[in-house]
Parts: sequence; C-alpha cells; structure tokens
Amino acid sequence: MENSWNTYNLNGIADIGSSKRIKMADYVPQGVPFYRSKEIIEKNKGNEISTELFITEEQFDSIEAKFGAPKELDILLTSVGTLGVPYQV
Repeated sequence: MENSWNTYNLNGIADIGSSKRIKMADYVPQGVPFYRSKEIIEKNKGNEISTELFITEEQFDSIEAKFGAPKELDILLTSVGTLGVPYQV
C-alpha cells in the first residue's frame, strides 16, 4: 500500500524562529508580555496566564531585530520542559 500523504521539511513550508531566553532580573512590572513554556501551556489549555511576565519595549525591540517576534496567527511551540505544546497567537 502506497503512502497517500505528502512529506515536507517544515522549514520548506514555514518560517521557523526562536526566541531569546530572558533572565529573571530582566523582567519588569509592566511592558511587553513575554511567554515562556509555562504560559504557552496555559494558553493552549484555554486558561488565563497565572504569572504575567513583562520585558521593556527596548528589550523587545532588540530581540525582535535579532530573532523576530510572534505575529498574529503565528504558532508558538514549547521547547523546554514539555516539548511541542502549540499556541496560535
């Protein structure tokens, strides 16, 4: 029986990026929300974020320039702890 599914390399059909890890000392009381695996898992389950974390606008701009930033309809995947949990922005 022949496989009826097409096979693709993910990087051939999607733009793949990665974020920068943020140190606890870099979080600020308000600013741009930053999601770690924990927050992505909460969003995936339809839950509210239990611990909101923020970075400064300047730090966000720096990260966006170097690594890109999630846009509407992008898919975030966890890559630490529980792997591969998705959340669509």
